[in-house]
Amino acid sequence: MSAREPGGAWARYYDSLKLFSPARYSALPGMRFPGVPDRYPRRDDVVDYLRAYAERLPASIRTPRPSLPLPGRRA
Repeated sequence: MSAREPGGAWARYYDSLKLFSPARYSALPGMRFPGVPDRYPRRDDVVDYLRAYAERLPASIRTPRPSLPLPGRRA
């Protein structure tokens, strides 16, 4: 199911949800994950990070949209 905003389904999961890896290994290209590098970011930290990352992208993000397989690839 597509989400209506960047951050995907993370915002709908349990409050106690945490990333499996520390923040230092959870960053996306060009934007470090804020806070202490050795902490395990919680759900709201991840949602905030993904929303901020999407705002910085030089692209138009359209939600919700279905994911489609690439031509020649199995789904």
